[in-house]
Amino acid sequence: MMYAEGTKRNHRSNIKQFVIFCVKFGKPVCPTTRETLMAFARLESATIGYGSIKNIFSSIKFLHKATNVIFPEDDWQVESTLKAIKRELSGAAHQTLPITPDILAKMYLFTDTRTPKGLAEWACFLTSFYCLLRKSSAVPVSLQKFNPATGLSRLKVSFPASQNVCMVLQNHSK
Repeated sequence: MMYAEGTKRNHRSNIKQFVIFCVKFGKPVCPTTRETLMAFARLESATIGYGSIKNIFSSIKFLHKATNVIFPEDDWQVESTLKAIKRELSGAAHQTLPITPDILAKMYLFTDTRTPKGLAEWACFLTSFYCLLRKSSAVPVSLQKFNPATGLSRLKVSFPASQNVCMVLQNHSK
C-alpha cells in the first residue's frame, strides 16, 4: 500500500515518540500492553491534545498490523483512559503563561536596540508587558489580517507634549 510522504513522516515521528517512551520506562513496544498504552496516553496528555494522542495511537496500531501483532485497541481500560483524557482536555482552555519582569529582562539580552528593527521589537515587548496586551493584539498574524479596530497601531500611541508619559489607546480586549 502506498502512503503520501506526509503520512509516512507522521507515522515515523509518532512511532519514534512511542519507542522513546517505551525505552525510557522499560515498557514493551510491540506487542504493547494496555498498561503501556494507558501510561503513554496519560503522559502525553500533559503536553499534547486528544486528537494528537489518537493520531499516535493510529501509528502504533499501524506498527502492530505491519508486524502481524495484535493491537489492544478495543480494550475497555484503554478506551476509558482516552475518554477521560478527552474530557479533561476539553474542559480547560490553553492558558498562555504571563511574561514576568525576569523573562522580560532575559529577552532584552537577545534584543539589539541599536537597530531600528530591534528597537521596534523592544518597544513592542515593553508596550505589551505594561499594557497587558495579548500577542494577537500587539502583533498581527499577517499584514492582510491586521484589524486596525482591534490591533495596536502607531495611531493608538501618543506622547503628550511636556509630559514624561506614553498613552496607549486599548479599545479592544478578548
